[in-house]
Amino acid sequence: MRRLLKSTFASPIALILNLAMAYAIFLVARLAYFFVNYSYFADGLTASSLSAWVRGSLLFDTSAILYTHIPYIVMMLLPLWLKENRGYHRVCKWLFVVVNAASLAINLADSVYFPFTLRRTTTSVFREFDNENNISGILLHNAVTHWYLLLLFFVMVWLAWKLYAMPRNDYRSYVSVRSRWMYSARLFACLAVAGVLTVAGCRGGLQSGVRPITISNANQYVDRPTDCALVLNTPFALIRTIGKSDFTVPDYFPSLAASAQVYTPFHQQEYADSAAAGKPRPNRKNIVILIVESFGREYIGGFNKDFFGGKYKAIRLMWTS
Repeated sequence: MRRLLKSTFASPIALILNLAMAYAIFLVARLAYFFVNYSYFADGLTASSLSAWVRGSLLFDTSAILYTHIPYIVMMLLPLWLKENRGYHRVCKWLFVVVNAASLAINLADSVYFPFTLRRTTTSVFREFDNENNISGILLHNAVTHWYLLLLFFVMVWLAWKLYAMPRNDYRSYVSVRSRWMYSARLFACLAVAGVLTVAGCRGGLQSGVRPITISNANQYVDRPTDCALVLNTPFALIRTIGKSDFTVPDYFPSLAASAQVYTPFHQQEYADSAAAGKPRPNRKNIVILIVESFGREYIGGFNKDFFGGKYKAIRLMWTS
């Protein structure tokens, strides 16, 4: 391996090895997510479901890893022979470790937040905590009560630093014009191939007419909606919801009286006519159709009665029969 890291293809080889380590970091984060919230996933755990979870997680981890490592991939495969020096690759190493430390921290933190939402965290979390004045206290409390996740974070970051594959070839070895051109041509070919594979990985494939995968695609790999959180990863959920607007309750009519002028479900005249004719009162069934944007815990007021003195703002559905 040391010989390969000194060859012309040292940077592509190191890139492959380091991305494999990124997959391992995401795997460890998912295992932590599973065990911290084991009671929520235990009922759906079978041999067939486990196989589907693994297939789905590889798809979404690939997308998240490639999204977050695009600058790193470009830097490693830049077809410029002058970049082959220890200083440049040390910058690449720092970039790799910081990106994966951030991804790991986000995944581990979300494993603690999951019981409150029953789904992976999206960018809506920033709006949910807009008016929260004790963020630092909440973070400190959860860091203390979940100290083992903090320990796992530091161990994994240390391992990422120690196990990082560093290219060891030197730009001073490319003394001839031909060797420099050959180096540039090889790295350019690697960069072109990596570009196609990165696009495919981010999208979830290159099939014609297929839209890039999104959070809802996780349902293909689970039997229960809650298990989608185990197939997904938090960096992917955040990336795919950037710029997405929140659901707003439409205000079509200012009052019930205004809507009744267009249509009312109450047929008072029918009841009056039946009573006048001495007929029994009609006994018809009401049909209620509910369209719910999400079954996330934060959208249902009944699951959050203890928050904010019973004034937790959520989407509350009410009807009469």
